[in-house]
Amino acid sequence: MNAQPSNTASMGTPLTGLPKFLFFLSVTALWGGVLLLSLEVYAVSSYKLKSRSVQYSCNWDLRSVREAFHRSLWAEPWKEYLPNSSVSYSELGKSYQASINGSGFRGSDATKISSRPGSLVIACLGGSTTVEGDNDESTYPAYLQNALRQRGVRASVINCGISSLKSGEYGRIVNYLTDRVHPDIVIEYNAVNDICRDLIPGWFNRLNRLQALLLKSRFVSTWLGDRFLPDDNVIRADIERHIVTNLTTISATLAQHGSRLAVSSFAYPHPSSMTAKQYASIDNNLRYWWNCEHVSYRSYCHIIDIYNECLKKAFAGSGTIYLPLAESGNYPIDYFHDICHMNDGGIREKSERLSILLISRLKNGSH
Repeated sequence: MNAQPSNTASMGTPLTGLPKFLFFLSVTALWGGVLLLSLEVYAVSSYKLKSRSVQYSCNWDLRSVREAFHRSLWAEPWKEYLPNSSVSYSELGKSYQASINGSGFRGSDATKISSRPGSLVIACLGGSTTVEGDNDESTYPAYLQNALRQRGVRASVINCGISSLKSGEYGRIVNYLTDRVHPDIVIEYNAVNDICRDLIPGWFNRLNRLQALLLKSRFVSTWLGDRFLPDDNVIRADIERHIVTNLTTISATLAQHGSRLAVSSFAYPHPSSMTAKQYASIDNNLRYWWNCEHVSYRSYCHIIDIYNECLKKAFAGSGTIYLPLAESGNYPIDYFHDICHMNDGGIREKSERLSILLISRLKNGSH
């Protein structure tokens, strides 16, 4: 009787041991590669769409009519305004107006302010978050002056903000103030320019070759970029070295001329107050308008929190006044155009809170 051929033998010898392992490893690697390639293609196409939308949009609030984007207002772009220049613009039913006075600042001329007995002369120092406003009367220094006067404080507040200015570039303005104006208090409100223009790029420039190579992947950059940031101790040390040191020097210079520096913590819309769509929009703004493409908005908020902690720690118990503006309550996304610039409602609220904080500290003599 002839033996029947085995069905198992007809199917071939099954893989066992090392060949079987290598087979499944190859299949896994193949599908893993396909998945990674798909994610990379998606990330690249998404980046092109989002960056083009943010960078080249006709966003009225951020680009079209802000004073920063009008060459006629600049003696040197991002450094110094052209004295006695102005611009007026209307679009989509909105109007914008900015005038630069004879001293090279927005609004009232500081040299024409007379200091009367019992009155305060306050100068506001910073970047676009100080100078911003739809007209000269709707900047935060102008609103702050009104808020102080409504609370019984005789004060004249001048706007010494210049768009894009960083803490290491305040020297010319501080010299002007000490020579010509002699303010009682100088309020500094800034952070985003130092952090987004200097510190964050600096951290990524320190990466080793392998890390820099990995970040060339749009997928890694978008979803894993935060992991390439330094730890909190390094972030804190760099903020203290590059920003707090500058402010400490300014405080000492002002004190020599009888003026006092007040530093304000920096406000931002908290991610927990946003819808998913709002968060995606503001995250895109950070990455593609502010050129922090590897950093998520949540990480930016964490860095700002560290900055605020550094200010508070550095100036506690000193002659410099610390104004806990960011800690004074929630700032909803409805107050903001982007990660830091505010609409008129936000600017008004910021001014009201600053007036209350400033009066409180002046009355109780605390630092």
